[in-house]
Amino acid sequence: MFLNRFDEIKSLKSLVDLDKASIAVCKGRRRIGKSRLIEEFGRHAANFIDIQVLALRKGTKKRDQLAAFGSQLSKNTPLPALIPDSWPQAFSLLNSVIGKSKTVVLLDEISWMASGDRDFPGLLKIAWDTEFPTIIYGFTLSI
Repeated sequence: MFLNRFDEIKSLKSLVDLDKASIAVCKGRRRIGKSRLIEEFGRHAANFIDIQVLALRKGTKKRDQLAAFGSQLSKNTPLPALIPDSWPQAFSLLNSVIGKSKTVVLLDEISWMASGDRDFPGLLKIAWDTEFPTIIYGFTLSI
């Protein structure tokens, strides 16, 4: 059941009407419906890709997160299961299935995805600037 988020959905839907890429960040404490909000919003775009990576735990490495990214990408797209060697390669794979279509991508718990890689924000910025002209990202951050 999804209730009482009409104002948030209306605000997010305005991003779909733009002729450029956009970012929506949903942050808040755990278990309040951030991911569900982005999923509902994703219904208003041509495509929706949900990428969820591993929860933080001792010993989780960047390679583990890249493997989880590749696995989730294959679950949500026609791509076969692949383990990207790097975040730039992961973002390129994502872009290869998006093309020019308006797509909402949920990077759920992006802070977990970036754990242990200080370059992650810069690599995402480069991908954003060079590869994602029509993508609409929904990030969730638990605080």
